[in-house]
Amino acid sequence: MHSYLFTIGTADELGDLNAWAPDHSKDPRTKMWLHKLSELPLDVAQYPRHFPVPLAIAKDLKELVADWEESCSASAEEFRSSVTSSEASGLPGLPGDEENTERFTKLTAVLEGLQQRLEQIKDGSGAAGRWLDAGGTECEQGDAGARWEPYTEDEQSQWLASVASEAAALAALVPQIRRLIWLDAGTASRWEDNAIQFPRLLAEIVATQDLNLEELASSMDLELDDVNELLDRAQNAWEAIKAVAAAPNWAEPETDAPVQPRG
Repeated sequence: MHSYLFTIGTADELGDLNAWAPDHSKDPRTKMWLHKLSELPLDVAQYPRHFPVPLAIAKDLKELVADWEESCSASAEEFRSSVTSSEASGLPGLPGDEENTERFTKLTAVLEGLQQRLEQIKDGSGAAGRWLDAGGTECEQGDAGARWEPYTEDEQSQWLASVASEAAALAALVPQIRRLIWLDAGTASRWEDNAIQFPRLLAEIVATQDLNLEELASSMDLELDDVNELLDRAQNAWEAIKAVAAAPNWAEPETDAPVQPRG
């Protein structure tokens, strides 16, 4: 399997590609990926930079770069950015290429699942009741014998509780979605992703070390409660990372209290 390397010649070229992409890229994921690269805190001296290209966008990115290069050539502008395959460059397969493809596949499933669940919450939030048939089963308004039954106070409370639980689960997935897309674009592995390893390190320190939290709070010029909050946040972040990585179905992450049907 081929792998692809995106070489960015200069920061200006990356900016030009980002401006060019909206009207010339066929895949919105390419535009998102380029935009994310432009947000990286890269010093001018760090160019040219090289990034593995997710296979899902490799074809579109190659066509986009070729299109822009042709435009630059027509105006006699120098253009040094390129997309190179491992076969053409003689490079070995780049690490994480298959993983990037799998990540994009999982990301699509996650986003579709999130969209469905958020739409379910939105639809339910405006429902004051439902139509029931003679047997008390939900039905359509036009069905024979349909009658309107407002939700009871208990049903409203149960639904709100389920939404709160669902919202917490979805919120925990947001940073994981970002890492599914980018995983610190330009790094080769999760080991180099600070957003994964720092929460992991803190969580493991708390689990294995006898800490003097009072001394730590004093050193950080914080209250003890503040230190505990930071450690709790690190633990929650690490648990969320592990939960998402282990989820058997990325489109439907588990929650303790699924949203109750409404409307």
